Amino acid sequence: MDEVQDAIDTSIGEIPKPKPIHFGSYSTVGSSGVAATDGIITSKSYDNTWIAAYVNGLEVMQTAGRSKYGQGACSISFPVPKGASWSVSGAEYVRWLPLSE
Repeated sequence: MDEVQDAIDTSIGEIPKPKPIHFGSYSTVGSSGVAATDGIITSKSYDNTWIAAYVNGLEVMQTAGRSKYGQGACSISFPVPKGASWSVSGAEYVRWLPLSE
């Protein structure tokens, strides 16, 4: 049993420890781009419509359509890893929130 516990302790010790992550400051960006750092895109739709998000061409989020007058806007947020391309369709605005160590 001691050998098994030693193997477990060694394996756990080899797991990389998380690094402290901090949020940077929001900035307004266009509807598409490539992430210079890890970060989060937040976006709000136009009133009475839908919004969709893509990372590396893959749809990662979409809201239901809001076609009736007076239903208002909706918003989405999604992570984007460093180096990935992203785009948002149907957005009134798109904001970038960078993550840093």
